Amino acid sequence: MREAKEEAVPAIAEPAWVQYIPFNKVLEWRRHIHRNPELSFQEFKTSQYISDIIKGFGNIEIRRPT
Repeated sequence: MREAKEEAVPAIAEPAWVQYIPFNKVLEWRRHIHRNPELSFQEFKTSQYISDIIKGFGNIEIRRPT
């Protein structure tokens, strides 16, 4: 009978944003979005909330459909 060969599990690299945005902020944003649900294709407050967060990062241009 063959022995099971253990395969090395590749390390998962952290996303680049992790070093700049504290995890507790991401959790706060996620909780806000889930506490304020909107109907599909009517996520006006959600899109504004996300847009405001991204604008706060600075030096990022946001284009929204008109």
